[in-house]
Amino acid sequence: MRNLYHYCGAIALALTSTVTLAEPANTPLSTDITGYWRNIDDVTGFSKGIVHIQPTANGTYFGRIVEIIPRPNYVPMELCNNCPEPFTGQKILGLTAVWNLKSVPSTASSYNGGYVIDPLNGKIYAADVKVSADGRRLTLRGSIIGASLLKRSQTWIREPKYVPKYTWHNTQ
Repeated sequence: MRNLYHYCGAIALALTSTVTLAEPANTPLSTDITGYWRNIDDVTGFSKGIVHIQPTANGTYFGRIVEIIPRPNYVPMELCNNCPEPFTGQKILGLTAVWNLKSVPSTASSYNGGYVIDPLNGKIYAADVKVSADGRRLTLRGSIIGASLLKRSQTWIREPKYVPKYTWHNTQ
């Protein structure tokens, strides 16, 4: 059994090394928020899904859940759970989960004034976002509206080569 673990570990290391070599670490990406982002759960550490962030006609940004990623021992929910209107009963896949983000004029990598909903518990948070200097990571800090001391933070990872499985029309 121990040899099986070593064998699996060696394969995982080889695959990780291949992926790392395929995209040089020093290739800078844009600090613009637009693009596909892999959401990492702040509680479990597993990836929950892919969010596509896009600009709107009024200069704000919104993000739609475009893929739900399977996780070990978890059956994904299909509908927004305990969500207020207008999210009540909406499918999580395709849900606008981030909206109204505005670029901070003094910096090209920060966004604020927006909102994010956690479709697993229905809570809406005021959102502040910062994109890392190399454009590969996004830190989303959310505080519960009306209780600014209750905060959550998540790190999202840019997916520059992501190919969407579904398409939606820009309804923002």
